[in-house]
Amino acid sequence: PHHKYGIFLNSLGLAYAMMDDYTTAYVHLKQALQILLTSLGVDHIEVCDVYSNLGDICMKIVAEIDSKPKDEQQNQEPTEKQVKLDEAKKYYSEAHRIVQKTFGAEHTKAKQCLSLLFIVDNYQAL
Repeated sequence: PHHKYGIFLNSLGLAYAMMDDYTTAYVHLKQALQILLTSLGVDHIEVCDVYSNLGDICMKIVAEIDSKPKDEQQNQEPTEKQVKLDEAKKYYSEAHRIVQKTFGAEHTKAKQCLSLLFIVDNYQAL
């Protein structure tokens, strides 16, 4: 598919995220990522944006898991939260790598990625 379809799916994912439907948002963003990786390559800044959005969605899902009453959380795989945290870290790391390669380490977006990585790494402590 054309890369613009990937950009469209990214926007669609963000629209679902705004409606708090993170599962559907996640699906569209994953599709967007595949299309953009294939059509634009691993270092393209559009790919960076999707990685960043996927990281955000994973963290929203983690927050959603955390907001459930404790007794409901026990029914969940205890690993689901950790899986999403690990995934968020992977996505933010890729976004950071692309931004750093494209704009340099001092760019605002690079620093923002580092802040997000810090939050993921310290999530349990926060």
